Amino acid sequence: MKKKAVRKTSQTPECDSQKEQNVLNDIYTAVQKVAEELTTMKEEILSEIRGEVGGVKSDSKVIIEKVNGNYSAYSPDLPGCIATGLTREETELNMHKAVEMHVRGLLEDKLPIPESQASAEYVAVP
Repeated sequence: MKKKAVRKTSQTPECDSQKEQNVLNDIYTAVQKVAEELTTMKEEILSEIRGEVGGVKSDSKVIIEKVNGNYSAYSPDLPGCIATGLTREETELNMHKAVEMHVRGLLEDKLPIPESQASAEYVAVP
């Protein structure tokens, strides 16, 4: 998708009347406010993608298993943090929410967030 160049300016265009100028100033102010809100939302989304909760980076290994027609997930690093779903994708989403809620709870209770101690390896058997 091709992006259009946006001209940044600190002034609104010239107008024929003061009324038009006031309307343009109001629009300009509203656009600036929306731009600031979008920047804040973007930063929050990027924090979530990076695994940050409450300004704290949290990486947790997650195990997802197919069990009897659905899926379950848990994190060895966060005891009691589990999720289920009908599909792998649903389970991943539910587990992401569960990890975020678990870490937020630890932060609210002023408890330490465990460092990841888990690891995973594939073992090839000839």
